[in-house]
Order: sequence, then C-alpha cells, then structure tokens
Amino acid sequence: MDSLLLTGFEPFGGDSRNPSGEIAAALDGTVLHGKVLIRSLILPVATHDAWQLTISAVRRCKPRWIVATGVAPRPTITPESQAVNWCDYRIPDNSGNVRRDVPSVPGTRRTYHTGVETNKLVAAIRALGIPSETSDDAGRFVCNDFYTHLLRLTSRPNHRAAGRSLFVHVPKVPEMGGNPPFLPLADIHRGLVALLTALTHPHD
Repeated sequence: MDSLLLTGFEPFGGDSRNPSGEIAAALDGTVLHGKVLIRSLILPVATHDAWQLTISAVRRCKPRWIVATGVAPRPTITPESQAVNWCDYRIPDNSGNVRRDVPSVPGTRRTYHTGVETNKLVAAIRALGIPSETSDDAGRFVCNDFYTHLLRLTSRPNHRAAGRSLFVHVPKVPEMGGNPPFLPLADIHRGLVALLTALTHPHD
C-alpha cells in the first residue's frame, strides 16, 4: 500500500488551537481509494525541529505523496504553488527563534515550485461548496521556511515523492477567537479530504 505523509502544526503565537494539526491527527490511518494510507505527523512551529522530525518520518514511511498543512488568516483553503527561499519572521517561533531577512537555505534557488496541479485540487474543494484558491505566497514564517526545505528535498528526480509534495494553508476556526476570517473545522476537514482524494486519484 502506498503512503501519504500528512503534517500539521501545533498551536503558536498565543493561540490554543491549530486546525492544521487537529485535522492531520484526525486523518491518521485513513485509507484513500482503498490503497493509499495517510500517516500523520504533528510538528512543532520551529523549522529545524519540524524538519528533522519530517526527515525521520520520510525515511521510515517512504511516502509517495507529502502534504504539509498550516494555518493562515485567510478566508479560503489555499494550496501553495511555490516556496520562496527567504525568511522574515514576524514573531518568534515556538523555540524563540526569529529569522529576519535571511534565506531559508543559503546558496540555493530563490524559489521552488510544486509539481502538483493545484487548480485541480481547488476545483475538488470548491465542488463541495467550500472556498478555495491557489496561492503563490506562503508567507515568510515557519510554513514557507519548511516548504522550502520540503520542495528542495523532493525536487530531486529520484525522490519517491518528486513532483508530489505540497503545502496547504487552512483558515482559522471560530473557536480560536480574534478577528475573522474563519472557516468551521468540519468544512476544513471535508476540504482537505477532497484535496487529498483528488491528489491521490489512481489515474494520476
């Protein structure tokens, strides 16, 4: 059975919840199309530690797909088309680190692009009546920093997940408080299942 590694993050920035981590945990062990097993990993909001945990999981699971998720103050579920190799943290990460105006990985590309057809995934989410759109800006915090490492790894032609790695931002949920936009957790859950189902469609 093929595997899909799904990651989400712990809460950060004073929030008590992070829907990306909650949904990743809920989907652990789910089987798509009868032959793709979701293996989930909840990551700390600190790029170095998160990446080391992910590398260990990749070596252990040898996933055919890798989908990382995080939360952003947006009204839609947004598959990210690229990572920009630059950090400018607006707040410290959960380890107290602040990376300001530095590359994620020095001496490498300025941008990394996913090989995933994001418009197809957006269409699958919208078919459920859930708002979604492609994004080309994953921010300059840990999500983008992590995504740079992920796409750099899977840009290698011989990597098992080459061309099949993606980062997806999800909205905040109302229970987190603060200012909108929000999206109910159940809608985010359904939207991510639709995205993962479309991504792993057996004819692709």
